[in-house]
Amino acid sequence: MNLKIVPPPDDKPTLVDKLGDKLSESAKYLLIGALLLFVPLSVYNFAVQSVGYEMATHYGFGAGVVCMLLASYLLFFSGWFIDLDW
Repeated sequence: MNLKIVPPPDDKPTLVDKLGDKLSESAKYLLIGALLLFVPLSVYNFAVQSVGYEMATHYGFGAGVVCMLLASYLLFFSGWFIDLDW
């Protein structure tokens, strides 16, 4: 006889699920657009003042990569736009 220990299912919604349920589709588009546009530009502008143009470009690019990864997680893995009819 083989017994398997199976953990109970985790039915708690995550923070992204809770936030996705409360936001409308327009607010989701606005949040992802602001994440992709304003965060890297803001990082670049703040970095120009402190470290110069060359390093600010690197900082802005790095922030853009992180924002792109977060936006792709929200779009594809969290299921925010699964129910849309394209």
